[in-house]
Amino acid sequence: MTTNETATPKSSFLQDLPQRLPDEGMIAGVSAGIARRLNVSTSSVRLALLLSLLFAGAGVPVYLAAWLLMREPNETRSMGESLLSTDAGESRTMAIVLAAATVITAVGCALPVGAGLLGMVALVGGYLYLDGRK
Repeated sequence: MTTNETATPKSSFLQDLPQRLPDEGMIAGVSAGIARRLNVSTSSVRLALLLSLLFAGAGVPVYLAAWLLMREPNETRSMGESLLSTDAGESRTMAIVLAAATVITAVGCALPVGAGLLGMVALVGGYLYLDGRK
């Protein structure tokens, strides 16, 4: 298998994610992008993320990871993809900060009692289930 063959699945996975809609969102447009993709209200996505805070703050790392991996409509790559490039700049710096925050909060949520890990799995699993029903 060549390098190009292994890069294709990763690239197509990231391109298939919903797009962030910062102009329609309160922070980064993650909830608005997910809501549009699932054809549900933005409020329901925000409520799910808010309720996930009861699971040891599970919504925080999930939101940060989505912010890192979802592209804006006018972008050719996400901030996460920019981490893999040789380009420098503000988006790469922001990507490093988001990646570090995602890892730190995910570990912090998952370690104490496991409820955070359960919450993260429930959020991501719920999204995948709803997205697969289309």
